[in-house]
Amino acid sequence: MSSHLYGSQRMNSGLGSVQEQIRSAGKRIASSHKEFIESAAKFPMNSLRRVIDTKSSTERERFIHSTFPKICNLAKDIGSVNQLSELVVGSSVAIRRIDIARILANAFLCTFEDGSNINFTYLYNSATARNPGVQKEKLLCLIHYFESVLDEKFCRDNERVFFKKEGIDNLNIDGFYNKKLHTLQLTKGSIFEADISFAQVIFSNKYLGGGVLGNGCLQEEICFLTCPELLVLKLLCPNPLKDNEVVIAKDALQFVKTSGYAENMKFEKAEKKAIGPIILMDAIDFSKDPNAQWEERYVSRELKKAFVGFSRAGSAKLASGFWGCGAFKGDPWLKLAIQWIAASAASKDLVIHHIGDRVDAQRIISDLEKFKGKEIKQLIDLIRDRRHSTQTRNQATPVATQSKIRSTNRAEYSKYY
Repeated sequence: MSSHLYGSQRMNSGLGSVQEQIRSAGKRIASSHKEFIESAAKFPMNSLRRVIDTKSSTERERFIHSTFPKICNLAKDIGSVNQLSELVVGSSVAIRRIDIARILANAFLCTFEDGSNINFTYLYNSATARNPGVQKEKLLCLIHYFESVLDEKFCRDNERVFFKKEGIDNLNIDGFYNKKLHTLQLTKGSIFEADISFAQVIFSNKYLGGGVLGNGCLQEEICFLTCPELLVLKLLCPNPLKDNEVVIAKDALQFVKTSGYAENMKFEKAEKKAIGPIILMDAIDFSKDPNAQWEERYVSRELKKAFVGFSRAGSAKLASGFWGCGAFKGDPWLKLAIQWIAASAASKDLVIHHIGDRVDAQRIISDLEKFKGKEIKQLIDLIRDRRHSTQTRNQATPVATQSKIRSTNRAEYSKYY
């Protein structure tokens, strides 16, 4: 993927532990916003200026004379953040909301070391933006977050957000063969509209947050913008997720709403809202060879990834969608079948949220519902049958045609990445 999507996201080697980065940021923040103003000369800030300039005179005055000084004061208190360390499989951390706000205030002021993947640097520079309009909407989301957390009650609150990394070494799917497939439903609307009783499945990049602080604006990035507390994962999980790993967040709040998607995403004000657990799990990128996803090793990997997330989230119901079926070219039928098997193995009901008509969701659901009440083994057998037919069909396809298909997939993929 091109570097301009992620900005400095992956330039974090050699930065030290999470706590060392926090201590370093604390040393760099001054007693007022003077240091930030001085450091602003070191990188372009035209996007931030444009966002402030488009506000009403009252809103502009409030940001300059109230919100911004309070962000600086929040940043100064980063030294009081409890000891934090990078998440590893089996570990968890509970972070006070106010401490997350202190960390993100420093990210806003770009006080973390150069190369940190949490600084807002790239959001401030329109020269790095593929779509300056989306960059503006992202900043509006994040500014609204700070405006929401800067009241006295929030600052006194000891509520915590929980993060944990889960993993599994081996998944013996044979042990679930005789389990019955659980409920599978289709509903129109966004996953973000699911009520608090559902765990939300977020189709993450292996680098958590994806391009949220760069040019990306798909499902994961929108999730991080509506629930900015998740941005702390850029410190806690700087390395890519492995094939057997997921991250689960609990008790994060949704601070804003958005409408639209990708280049059409728009910020909308909203009251703080409690949501269910968030499961962050990455899919394999099959954009260069979509037929490869039917291979046993890849089906097994996706099944293992989904099972880990679904079984460890806690909620009895899952709100998901067509995981990895956009830029990564996942087959919608296969990805839905894999998720249904994983959810059933974890004894969870699965509700698929669907927006638009890019995928014939109703047809796929109707096809899968033939297996309702049957054993997991029967659906796995059908996947294997379809794998064989796909491989046979691919072998009969001329090489030139296969090349053309791959070229088309890459062109579609590059629209967002």
